[in-house]
Amino acid sequence: MRDKCKIISVQRKIWYKYYGLFVLMYIISRQSYLSHINTRQTSFEAFDSKRKSRDYSAP
Repeated sequence: MRDKCKIISVQRKIWYKYYGLFVLMYIISRQSYLSHINTRQTSFEAFDSKRKSRDYSAP
């Protein structure tokens, strides 16, 4: 019984390691993608925030 638990814990450690690696790769790829479209995004965000502030200021 104890050996089975040990094997499961080892498998879980390996799974966590791979999952962490996958999440890390996802974050890195996402950041590079965001920086790639960032030039287009910032102008839109500035316009969007301007529009939102105008909407909020309206009674």
